[in-house]
Amino acid sequence: MTWPLVSDFSRMLQNPRIAFRDPELQQCAIEKNALGQPKPRSGNFATVYRGLRLDGSSLALRVFNRRADQRRQRYEAVSDYLAGRSIANFVSFVYDEQGIRSGADGKLYPLLRMDWAPGVTLFDWARDACHEQRTADLARGAETWAELTRDLAAHHLAHGDLQPGNVLVDETGRFTLVDYDCLAVPALMGQTNLEVGLAAYQHPGRAAGTTLFPGLDNFSALVIYVALRALAAEPLLWDTFVDAPGYDGLLFRSEDFASPRTSALRTRLLESADEQVRDLAHYLFELLRFDLHDVPCLDEVLLWCQSLDEVLARRDWDLAVKLVECMGAAETIGDDLVPLVGEAYAHVAGRQALERALTSGDEVEIARCYRAKLLEGDPQAAPLLFSARQTHAAQAALAQLEADRQSHDWAALCAHWQEHAAILADRPSAESYRQEFELLSQVEQLRQALDQQPAADAAQVQAIWDRLQALGGHAAAQPLEARAQELIAEHRELAELNRCAAEVEREITFAADTQLVAAWRNYLKPGRQRDPALRQRVDMARARVRRLKSLNELAGVVTLEGEQAFVERAAQLPQDYHPKLGPRLRSATERMTAWSQLLATLEGPTTEAAIAAAAADCERVGAGRFLSDDQRLRAQLAGRRAALLGKLAAAGSQPDDARDRQILELWDHELLADCREAESWRLLYQDAQRRAAPADSHSSEEKERA
Repeated sequence: MTWPLVSDFSRMLQNPRIAFRDPELQQCAIEKNALGQPKPRSGNFATVYRGLRLDGSSLALRVFNRRADQRRQRYEAVSDYLAGRSIANFVSFVYDEQGIRSGADGKLYPLLRMDWAPGVTLFDWARDACHEQRTADLARGAETWAELTRDLAAHHLAHGDLQPGNVLVDETGRFTLVDYDCLAVPALMGQTNLEVGLAAYQHPGRAAGTTLFPGLDNFSALVIYVALRALAAEPLLWDTFVDAPGYDGLLFRSEDFASPRTSALRTRLLESADEQVRDLAHYLFELLRFDLHDVPCLDEVLLWCQSLDEVLARRDWDLAVKLVECMGAAETIGDDLVPLVGEAYAHVAGRQALERALTSGDEVEIARCYRAKLLEGDPQAAPLLFSARQTHAAQAALAQLEADRQSHDWAALCAHWQEHAAILADRPSAESYRQEFELLSQVEQLRQALDQQPAADAAQVQAIWDRLQALGGHAAAQPLEARAQELIAEHRELAELNRCAAEVEREITFAADTQLVAAWRNYLKPGRQRDPALRQRVDMARARVRRLKSLNELAGVVTLEGEQAFVERAAQLPQDYHPKLGPRLRSATERMTAWSQLLATLEGPTTEAAIAAAAADCERVGAGRFLSDDQRLRAQLAGRRAALLGKLAAAGSQPDDARDRQILELWDHELLADCREAESWRLLYQDAQRRAAPADSHSSEEKERA
């Protein structure tokens, strides 16, 4: 597919809600330029936009200037390797293969989201430092750069594109590397590089087919270091080689490396007043003839800049040995320097042997390697010599401590350790006695805590006991263990008791009450204090538990008396006391309410329909079993009467002839005999009879009276 241009990405970012898949990025604002458009910062491989989060913080959003099919695999490998590693000069990032969407066709493209690194590029920083003649800052910058390259090597990383545009310098002078498109981690070593980096900072041997390897940055690191050291020695180089030609690089151009003999910059550096700049420039251009894989690291080149006779003169024995070991086959050592070189080797070997002996803790070997005359005057050897001089005293002290240990005289061991601590504290041979002293100190603290008056602090005893066990425990603590464990158990059980009491205080439930009662039972042991207020709360919880038990006994068989008792007793407990209590109480309450309502209906002036409805409610909630035989018969009668009265009411709305026929058909003398509610219908019935047989009205009246 056709890859978007920078202008295309800028158009996408005009609407972050559409451009991004990530919900957080959708809420970001994109920094704008003077024309009100997203402000791009374009590089060789990618373009960076600044996003502003809702909380005011910033992040860098990198889109890529061209397609690279291996990019995802590379970034996943880099992300996996950097996860959990703290690398001072890096910023964290998240790579999303489909992070940004084109508004034109909806296609998704890769996006790299990074923390925003404050500061200016190394180019801008160096320009300002040169213009302001801040030579000390430039010199410090060179050493900061050297530390950065050492950190990369220590983490087995190669950046792959070291150049001033990929280095940000903040106001404190801290350097931060950005742009990880070419970054190589161990898992990627041996693969072909995706990019070759900026030409002015790369060895001529770097090409499209170059494979990634740990020393890939060595030449680039040296180019930038030499530039910073040269500018620190002569800031006016910037005016001549950068400002005047309008160059946007840090002194060196690719032309300088392509044609060293015609390079005006090379000539100027080789004539520098600073000897190290001259040497560094010489080696930098000499390394152009090396194979890329043979270019040494910056520290080794710096070593080449040292003069063996000067190093030997200042008795820097370690550096002298390094210089000799780095010498080529054609290089020789002057006869006058041979004895000093031998002394350097003897000195370094003697110090290393003594250091190994001290590290091993072998006091006999320490005494054998102690050569004060050879090592005297070496600052690095001073602490070693100090420890070695204590060997005989240390051996005597160790023998005394061992005797104390064998006899189990722990008090003597503590006293002797304190007496000789200044000699033994840092000696590996005394480590086991130091640990034993620490254990015994904990044992003594435990004894004092247990004997504390008026009462031991259980929390303190717990803390000391835990520390003692973490250190492995000690036999001297055995006589104290029973007391300590009892106090710890009391402390733990009291804490649990208070926790349960607090839970009941927060919400009274059956579960909380049973836990409180159980915790109280577990806590009660002879000799333990009993808080009256806590005891009262436990008694209340126990009473509630018993009350629930009695309710469970009532809940089994549903009787009138049982339901009355259940409602009365349940009212003394919270409604949510037990999961089953609420539903059971509602059922009992509904039964009692329905039963009471039926009784009231039967006793007062009411309708047959009301009696029937009240009886139906009783049956619905299960209260029908509470009715007597008479009450049940009366309810059944009311139901039948209510049904008949309802039919009569329906007939009353019919025309006269139809009404009379229906009333005559529906009328039930036996059912309605003593029903007051039927009196009005009785008159209608009689009228209907008269109209149905007018000639025999007297006979009908007599029959009605009968």
